[in-house]
Amino acid sequence: MRDINFIELILGFLLGSFSSWLIWIINEKLISPKITVSENIIRQNVSYNKNKIYKVKIYNKSKWRDIIDVKVHFRVKFPFISNEKDVDKFGTVVEIPIGKHNGHIPRIKSKKSQIMNIYVEETDSFDDLIFPEDIRDKYKQKELNLDYILSLSKDVYGQFFVFGYDRFSGSRVLFESKKYYYYDIVDEL
Repeated sequence: MRDINFIELILGFLLGSFSSWLIWIINEKLISPKITVSENIIRQNVSYNKNKIYKVKIYNKSKWRDIIDVKVHFRVKFPFISNEKDVDKFGTVVEIPIGKHNGHIPRIKSKKSQIMNIYVEETDSFDDLIFPEDIRDKYKQKELNLDYILSLSKDVYGQFFVFGYDRFSGSRVLFESKKYYYYDIVDEL
């Protein structure tokens, strides 16, 4: 029976740990899909509608991997509005519908993008009594838009959350966008 050489044991442990770490870094930094959302929200004025259309681009920056079963959420945070039922008093978050199929994209290929519309008028959350009367009135008259919502306060912001599955490994990933404020809305060129 051979004696255990502790130097070989420690060396094997260190090399095994290093190679596992190296494979993890290669997978995370070079291979796995990376989703980004455009830097700005694009405002498009249309002649047939008094409301504006707002668009963003969801982009898969990965060189090799597609992301499938993508679900996009857009949430607007109102820090100054809270329901008396809320214990934390951190404000109210409203989910605003996005995209034709409720924010669902079957697949974004590597190095490709998808343009999504934001539909402020499609949510009924702004009819809630926790919102000021002017917001409720604009909502009822179908005049509420993203410009008005994000201009209510410098603390009001929107943020995108993108869920999807790596097509190769099947692992679920979450991507969080930056916070979008009123000054992040720009006119279409």
